[in-house]
Amino acid sequence: MRKLRADRDNISKAAEKALARYEAQRVTQDQAHKLAAGIAETIAVNNQALGFVWEHHWSKHPREDHEKRDGIVYLYRDSPIIRLAHSKGWIRNSSIEYVEDLPEIPGQEINCRCTASYIYSLSGLYRKAPYMFTQKYVDARSQIT
Repeated sequence: MRKLRADRDNISKAAEKALARYEAQRVTQDQAHKLAAGIAETIAVNNQALGFVWEHHWSKHPREDHEKRDGIVYLYRDSPIIRLAHSKGWIRNSSIEYVEDLPEIPGQEINCRCTASYIYSLSGLYRKAPYMFTQKYVDARSQIT
């Protein structure tokens, strides 16, 4: 009986240690993902990104609000190129969603594996979200190319 109790205690201690290691690894992975997302956004903003496409990485227990954002293009309100496009009447105001209106950027919530695919040019934005543009931009674009 003592042997059985001792074995049970040893198994219990081993399980607790394994759980602690798993928790430490999970927290480390989450923090690394947040750091990578923060660095990516800092680089994008410093290189004058126009915005990004939200990319949801499907999991067993997805966040419903993140699933809904998958594939949506978000623009930086203060981007000089976006302001220029507004002033020229190239972008429809009604079709824009802004990064600044989001509660967080992709990858910042606990255990969020979403990412942002950054956009750096109007032509890149047009390829990702042609619905944002007016006919005026389409005409100007065809004259350039």
